[in-house]
Amino acid sequence: MGNVKILAIKLRRKAFKLFMISIIVIFLIKLLDVQQKNIKKENELQEIKKKTEAKIRENEDLQNKIDSGFTDEFVENFARENLNMSYPNERGFTIIS
Repeated sequence: MGNVKILAIKLRRKAFKLFMISIIVIFLIKLLDVQQKNIKKENELQEIKKKTEAKIRENEDLQNKIDSGFTDEFVENFARENLNMSYPNERGFTIIS
């Protein structure tokens, strides 16, 4: 009877150790999966930040063009060349070659 109890205790210890090792392995697998997803999301975030910074720079450039580009001379030339407009009593000539 003594040997059976000792074998039963050893078997329980081995089963417990196997159970704990299984839990640790499962935990490590899940941890690696979470790490991989985290790295992927970080890369996506960096890509979005780069695109955002590029759009901000583009918007600043466009704003600078708007602020500096709409001088009276620019508007006048644009109206003459693209809209065929002129001042009253002003004659326009079209050169045909």
